[in-house]
Amino acid sequence: MLDRKRFAYHFEAGSLNPVVEVLANYQNPDRGFGNGLELDVMAPTSTAVGAECAMMLLDELGVVDSKMVEHLESWILSSQGENGALPPMQPEIADYPHNPWWAASTDETRALSLAAFLGKWRRGSAHFFERVYAHFEQLEFPSQQSIFTYPFYLYLRYTPDIPNHEQRFNTIREGIPALIEKELERYPLFVS
Repeated sequence: MLDRKRFAYHFEAGSLNPVVEVLANYQNPDRGFGNGLELDVMAPTSTAVGAECAMMLLDELGVVDSKMVEHLESWILSSQGENGALPPMQPEIADYPHNPWWAASTDETRALSLAAFLGKWRRGSAHFFERVYAHFEQLEFPSQQSIFTYPFYLYLRYTPDIPNHEQRFNTIREGIPALIEKELERYPLFVS
C-alpha cells in the first residue's frame, strides 16, 4: 500500500496525505518505526533501520516538520547509547520473518545516517551530534566503497563542520562512480 500511494503521489497527481497516513501505520507507540517498513525485518519492534527507512521516505516526501518527525526524533534521541550508536537489533526479531544477516547485525553505522537526516532537517541536539561524532571516530573509515557504506556518505554530506570533513567526503564521493559500475545490478539501492 505504501508503494502504491507513493507512486500515485509522484506519478499520478495523487495527494501527499494518503502516503503519510499509510506510513503512520509503521510507527509504534514508543515513537520509533518497525512493523516491516524495512522489508528484511518484519518484526513490529522499533529499530534503527526502521527509523532510517522512515527518514528516507519523509525526506523524499518533504515531510520534515510534523508530529511524526517530532516523535521519531524523540525515539532516536532517547534510544542513543552513551557510545553514540543506536541499539542493535533486538533478539525478538528472530520470532518474525527476517533475512539472516539481521540476526547477527550490530548495525554500527546506522547512527550516521540518522544523524545525517536530523542534521539536514535542522533537528537533533548538540549532545546527540557530539556522541555520534565520537562514535564516527571509533568506526573504521571505509578504504573502499560498498553499497553498505552509504551511512558514511550521508553523514559527511550533511555534517560539514566535523574535522577533516572535506578530505573524507571527497574520498567517498570519488569512489561512487566505480562502485556504481561494479554494482550495476544493485543500482536501485543507490536511489535513496
